Amino acid sequence: MEAIIIQVLQEIKTNCKNNLMYKVSTRFCMVILRKLGYCIVFIALLFQCTRQCVSKWIKRFEQNNYAGLEDLKRSGRPKKIQVNKDKEFENAISLL
Repeated sequence: MEAIIIQVLQEIKTNCKNNLMYKVSTRFCMVILRKLGYCIVFIALLFQCTRQCVSKWIKRFEQNNYAGLEDLKRSGRPKKIQVNKDKEFENAISLL
């Protein structure tokens, strides 16, 4: 089971251009493994993170379902380049 989940995550990571999708998929796999009865320590070792991290994502999923797996908004300085400008920037760089 663990090998299949790791293989799926590796395929998502290689085929996915969006890093957020990989993060959410990883967090969802943590929740699935916990629902299947795996202990939190084992899941943490499998994903190379802390036990607290796994617990946090499981609790957030239980409270907010799938929306709980997404990153929360962070305070701080806004991006210099807006999201819609990123594509234009990537195209300009690729021309060089």
